[in-house]
Amino acid sequence: MSESLVISSCPRPRAAAWLAIALVALPVGSFADGAQTGNDDEIDWAKAREFWSFRAPSAHSRPVVRNNRWPTQPLDYFVLGRLESKGLAPSPEADKRTLIRRVTFDLTGLPPTPEEVRAFLKDTRADAYDRLVTRLINSPAFGERMASLWLPLAVRDAWRERMESLRLTGAVTAPVANP
Repeated sequence: MSESLVISSCPRPRAAAWLAIALVALPVGSFADGAQTGNDDEIDWAKAREFWSFRAPSAHSRPVVRNNRWPTQPLDYFVLGRLESKGLAPSPEADKRTLIRRVTFDLTGLPPTPEEVRAFLKDTRADAYDRLVTRLINSPAFGERMASLWLPLAVRDAWRERMESLRLTGAVTAPVANP
C-alpha cells in the first residue's frame, strides 16, 4: 500500500500529512544537526558502573550515639548520629493531642474532629499511633489529598494533548494558551 493511498483514504488527510512529515523529518533532522548515533564505543562503562545506582546495596554498621533512649528503630540511630555530629538534639516527643493534629493534617489535609481526638487520647494501647496512621491512610480523605497533588498536572497534560490533537486535525488552527 503506498503512502499516498494511506493519506488520501484517511478521514483527516491534513492530520495524516502532518504525521507522515513528523515521522520522516524528525530522525533526519536530528542526525543532520549532528546528534550522536549512540555508539557504545564512546561510553566509558567502567566509570558508568561506579555510579551509585549501579552499586549493590551494602549494610552499614549502626552509628554509636550518646542518647541510647531516643532511637526506637534502626533508622533512628542514623538520624540521631547525624544530629549529634552537628551538635543538635532531637525535639522532645510531642503529646498525643499534638500527634493526632500533625498526622491528620499531614495525611488528609484536614484537622481531626473532636471525636477523633477524644478517641485517640483514650486509646492506651502501645500501637495507638500506628492504628491511627493506618485508619487515616485507609480513609477517602487520604486518597483525595494524594490526588490533589498530582491531579492538576494530569489535567494540564490532558488539556495540552487534546488541544494538540484538535490542532493537528484542523479543528483548531491557531495556538491556544494554557488555561
